[in-house]
Parts: sequence; structure tokens; C-alpha cells
Amino acid sequence: MKRIHLILCCLFMIAAAATTFAQGSGETLISNATILTASHGKIENGSILIRGGKIVAVGKAAEVKAGPGAKVIDATGMFVTPGFVDSHSHTALDSVNEGSLSVTAMVRMRDVVDDTDINIYRQLAGGMTTIHPLHGSANSIGGQNVVLKLKWGRSAEELILADAPRTIKFALGENPKRSNFNAPGAQRRFPPPEWASKRPSAMLSPRAGITFKNGMPMKPRRSSEIIRCLRKGILNSKPLPMCSKARWISIHTAIALTRYSCS
Repeated sequence: MKRIHLILCCLFMIAAAATTFAQGSGETLISNATILTASHGKIENGSILIRGGKIVAVGKAAEVKAGPGAKVIDATGMFVTPGFVDSHSHTALDSVNEGSLSVTAMVRMRDVVDDTDINIYRQLAGGMTTIHPLHGSANSIGGQNVVLKLKWGRSAEELILADAPRTIKFALGENPKRSNFNAPGAQRRFPPPEWASKRPSAMLSPRAGITFKNGMPMKPRRSSEIIRCLRKGILNSKPLPMCSKARWISIHTAIALTRYSCS
């Protein structure tokens, strides 16, 4: 088992290094590897050709050829797998939470990308290729998220995947309520859990009134802050909500908002 772990660690480091070397105009060839494609089975004695930072060919070593000036990495006895994608990350951000208001949909994580974060380098070495840095969970509706392609030594703008689907962070439960946030002089944003368990709508907004019957959420008030924000600020630009929640009642609340707020 330890030998397998060592092989995989070496593999990920090779893959990350290959991507870094290929970010120029040259080519990098990883040859003689066992390639685990995830979608098209296993390729024994395979090769991967990288050109300009992108994979351009995958197949048997005899079928994949590089130019005379290519950098060749002999991966004999090693395995190559697709890079990891982290769908919930807070890496490479100068700041994670905008805690001033409960609804801060105007905040953009792309504006606080830190291209010098050492974790970019470390995650590349571990096989991570793409991350989805989210706004934190301090708000019922937080900021707009960003998708980054990890490239060590590149500018923040070069990391951002401009054509990636747009998303925005929602949060329910203890984090946005701040019911256990006891910093000196700080006010609790929402009531404590005992009260909120009877009025779970308080998890979202002081005025997001959702009536509950037999433990199930009913139709929310149309004039609530969260509905106005959904209609005017979020739905018009159509980002996909990424909602973090920890309790079953929070899940029911999210379902109720999805079902009723857009009608």
C-alpha cells in the first residue's frame, strides 16, 4: 500500500511539473506510463503529449509522437490519472467573507484572487488542476464565486476561467446565523438555535418569513429581502447557487425557496 501511495505521489508531481514546463510554446511528452483515463479505460505503455500547457494527444507510446525539441519525461512503472477538480475551495483568495450584510451578492471573488498563494504550487504538486473558490458562509447570500485553472507564476487574470459557469454562494444554518459568534461587542445577526428551530426562515434573512406546517416549509412572503434579491440581483444574471447547509431543516428551506421564489 505504501508503494502505491509513493507511486501516485510521484505521478502527480510529474503531471504538475509537465504542465508547468509546457506553459511556454514548447512540448512535453510523458512516455511509457500506465494511463488511467477514468472514462476510456487503462492504457498500458502510454504517452501523453502536452503543448502550450494543454494535453493534445493521449494514446499508446507508438502512436503519440513529439517534436525534436520536446521535453521527455520517462514515466516507466508509474501511473498517470486526470487532474483533480476541487468544487469547494477557498484557496488563492485574499479574503473569503464579506460580513457586513446578510446579502452581499454584489461581491466578486475574482476581485480578490491571490496569484502568490503558495497553496497553488502545493496543490499542483498534489495533482489539483482546477479549483472553484467560493465566498465564505458568513452570509445567507454571499458573493459571486470564481473558477481558477491553477498555474504557478501566472497573474490572477490568467488563472480565471472566463467561460466557466457563473455561481454564487448561499449558506444556511449556524454560520450565517452567527448564533455562536461571541466576539466582544459583536451583535448576533440571527436568533439562537432554539428559536430558529421553530422559525428556520431566520437562517436566511430577518425578513425572509417562511411559514411552516407539520415541519414542512410553506410559501414565503413575496416582499422578503431574499426574494427581491433573487429576482432583481441574481436571477437576471443567472448564476448557479452553491448552497452550504448542515441540518435537514436547512435543506427544506432551500427547497422551499427554489420552489416558490422564482414563480
